[in-house]
Amino acid sequence: MLKKYRSFRLTRYLSLASLLGVVAAAVVLGQLYRHFATDQLTQNEQRHNLELAKYFATAIWPEFGPFLSRLQGSDGDAIRRDPRTTALNARVRDRLQGSRVLEVSLFDRQGLTVYSTDPEQIGIDRSGVGGFETAKQGRPVSLTSERARFHNASDDTTLRDRNLLTSYAPIRDDQGQVVAVVEMYNDITPLMNEIARSHGQLIAATILVMLALYSTLFCVIKRAESIIRDKARAQAQHQANMQHQANHDALTGLPNRRHFRELLSERMANAECHEYLLAVLFIDLDGFKPINDTLGHQAGDTLLQEITARLKDSCRDSDVVSRIGGDEFTVILDRLEHVRNIDNAATRLLDSINQPIRLAGKELSVGASIGVAIYPFDDEDIDALIKHADTAMYAAKDAGRNRYHYYAQHMNEARLLRLELERDLRNALRLEQLEIHYQPRLSLVSGETIAVEALLRWHHPEHGLIPPDTFIPAAEDTGLIQSIGCWVLQQACRQISALRVDHPHLGLSINVSARQLQDQHFQGEIERTLAATGMQADSLELELTESTLMRNCEDAVATLQSIKHTGVMLALDDFGTGYSSLSYLRRLPLDTVKIDRSFINGVTENPRDAALANSIVDIGRRLGLRVVAEGVETEAQLAFVRDCHCHEAQGYLIAKPMPLSALRDFLGERTQGRAAG
Repeated sequence: MLKKYRSFRLTRYLSLASLLGVVAAAVVLGQLYRHFATDQLTQNEQRHNLELAKYFATAIWPEFGPFLSRLQGSDGDAIRRDPRTTALNARVRDRLQGSRVLEVSLFDRQGLTVYSTDPEQIGIDRSGVGGFETAKQGRPVSLTSERARFHNASDDTTLRDRNLLTSYAPIRDDQGQVVAVVEMYNDITPLMNEIARSHGQLIAATILVMLALYSTLFCVIKRAESIIRDKARAQAQHQANMQHQANHDALTGLPNRRHFRELLSERMANAECHEYLLAVLFIDLDGFKPINDTLGHQAGDTLLQEITARLKDSCRDSDVVSRIGGDEFTVILDRLEHVRNIDNAATRLLDSINQPIRLAGKELSVGASIGVAIYPFDDEDIDALIKHADTAMYAAKDAGRNRYHYYAQHMNEARLLRLELERDLRNALRLEQLEIHYQPRLSLVSGETIAVEALLRWHHPEHGLIPPDTFIPAAEDTGLIQSIGCWVLQQACRQISALRVDHPHLGLSINVSARQLQDQHFQGEIERTLAATGMQADSLELELTESTLMRNCEDAVATLQSIKHTGVMLALDDFGTGYSSLSYLRRLPLDTVKIDRSFINGVTENPRDAALANSIVDIGRRLGLRVVAEGVETEAQLAFVRDCHCHEAQGYLIAKPMPLSALRDFLGERTQGRAAG
């Protein structure tokens, strides 16, 4: 649009058009003025001459008319010698004294000059003069003319370059008949000079006025041109911004998904033309979601911007970095000569991302899982190449995260199975495929079953019983863990609350995910569930793993302290597997600590495991915590934890996880056994 505007230079054409307009206006107005002024002069002089004609008709003709009539047919000399002609000449000259009339002539009806102030004109036939013929018909007429020379007979001088007005007026008798014609020459040179001066002044004034108007219009148009130019530039800039916004991510300024596809298509065509390799890297940040949920979206945005800067710094100018959504980025490695160039680039990207970053006063680190697909080896289709890089990225996550993985054909099968699993998991709740099993916890003091741990099971219609370690990660990645966790909480509280009618001391332990703990509505959900199911708060225990608490310890402490006010119990699961367990025991409002099964498995064979397990029990008891040994599978292990004065034990030796109906029978048998004993 701006280019089109520049092709029409408004100010230049306005200047030219205005200049032509000023000249045309001055010429037209000057000519109109000259015409009207001359016309007005002619009319005024004609009126003056008519007055003279009346004078001749009333004052001269009655006296000299008969005399002049008798002179008809005489020659000019005779007329000039006649004394009456001399007397008439004196009367006329006296009358014309001080006027602009230079010459007066009288013609009879035949056109003969019977009198003239210029004696040389007497006797000349003027019947062929147009003005005479018009006046003879009774109509006065005046004509303007220019004379280079004119003889003024009154003073016998020669006038040069004169403007003359010649008037012909009829002289009538008492009956109104035209009996003679009077001709008068008026010197209108001073008047015409005045008209010329006025004409020049008018043109000058017109030009000045038009120039002033032109200057005003020029300034207005110049300003309008500037406004139009600014608006054109603003619109062009707006269109460029709109185009940029349509093709780039608003937060990071990187090409978005749509523009990434366009760039990838161009680079693939170039790679095919020049026969070099091209790689698509699909990058997903590890640990971004907890940071975003815990520290807020502003901190998450800052993190994404910092990661963007690192990615760009780690790539070449020929490479393309884009953000396709959330914490997912893609990189096009262009003009590659060897696959090892990809290894170097991927390693460089991982090292850059892994550098600590300070957010909200805290030093945090994130990792990344990178999937790599190579053109043309892995595919020659854009969508397929992106999909393969995405599949390889998930393979990197499954392999332990914070690494890069090349695409391989077998990955598609695993990826499809994962996608099917996620799809079916979304319908599992609605189709009532989820079920809660319960594993009893034995009191090593009283020998009673004092609590059960709720464990989720999925009965898939095609794949059968799917273990939790297979579908729980999928629930975490898709966000379904929150709705599933709420369902487990409500269902388990309702079922165990019903069992507590016959077993009033039975407690319930439920595992809580990191996402549930970060949900600001989770505490309210606990309170509503307790009120709806009638479950006692101190009979409900929430289990948290060290990995859950590691996401953000400061916020976790505050959240758990708030939840603690509801009256529920808190337990630390898998204790001993993290690197800061003792710190958790000191800072968190815990009631129970559960020793991880990895320690219990070796207590009878490995003295170190036995020493560690014994120390954990001792620390827990000294801190006033209940200590539960997990994974007890042999009588020897049970005897060891009892000798260590552990409070409770849980494991296959005591009971395997079982559905609600089996738990009801199990508890009934235990009650009958104690009664019989």
